[in-house]
Amino acid sequence: MLSKIESKQIKEENSHAAFPKTIKKIIHAVKKPVIVLTNGTLGLQLCKRMNAPVLRFFVKRQEVSDQTLKEVAKVVKSLKAVRKVIIECQNSNKITDQGLKSLSDSLQRLSSLQFISLNVERCYYITDQGVRSLSGSLQRLSSLQSINLNFEGCSNITDQGLESLSESLQRLNSLKSINLNFEWCYYITDQGVRSLSDSLQRLSSLQSIDLNFEGCEDITDQGVRSLSDSLQKLTSLQSLSIALKACKKITDQGVEDFSDSLQRLTSLQSINLNFGCFEEITDQGVESLSYSLQGLTSLQSININFEV
Repeated sequence: MLSKIESKQIKEENSHAAFPKTIKKIIHAVKKPVIVLTNGTLGLQLCKRMNAPVLRFFVKRQEVSDQTLKEVAKVVKSLKAVRKVIIECQNSNKITDQGLKSLSDSLQRLSSLQFISLNVERCYYITDQGVRSLSGSLQRLSSLQSINLNFEGCSNITDQGLESLSESLQRLNSLKSINLNFEWCYYITDQGVRSLSDSLQRLSSLQSIDLNFEGCEDITDQGVRSLSDSLQKLTSLQSLSIALKACKKITDQGVEDFSDSLQRLTSLQSINLNFGCFEEITDQGVESLSYSLQGLTSLQSININFEV
């Protein structure tokens, strides 16, 4: 608890803050605090005085910048017992690789971290360099069980960024869930998908995979084949979601290769596939997928899209 003197000091320090209503909520769940904050000095100082297992930082303002992430990084460093971090700061043209590096450097100190969700959707100035910084930190978090990274629209990310991320993921043997969104990162090709596939097949504990490569038009049947070869080795997989909408170079052959791998995933309970806008896919590809699904007796949910 903060003393009256400390509370008064914090209020005075924050009197000219850009966002005076910094703390949205402090939720007490199972008698343990969950910190939910936006931008500003007051919230950051309060966080430093709390031993919370969950930190949520949520900003949908254009004003959020590298400096904002540096301040958040200071909070993260002070919460060494935190087990879950959720950071959403999308749609900003003021966040660059430097801000992501500041945040990444703080994350690697969280030895107890089990869940991380980072949303930098449409932060166009993030490049492969920023992804490399994040990757270098993630590989040190041996307790991680779930990763959710959203780079949708970060069009300066290429195969090199995905390769560095893939190299770090394969070191995280405790991972049970991976959610990666590279929608409209159109410099990602078969090369990047192949690197990710090589890493996924090493993570035998994975139960859930969600990959979005919508709009990555240089992904071809070869990329689907490498992904298929890795997935069929993950026999503990229960949930699979793959989005390849508008990847127009994928043909019936890619769908057939993917279908062959599905037959081996007998533990699957949920499957979500988006093959929309595949101009080269015919009834032959659809039939091969249908045949594979018939053998998956544990399936409880099926969602497949071939809409053009």
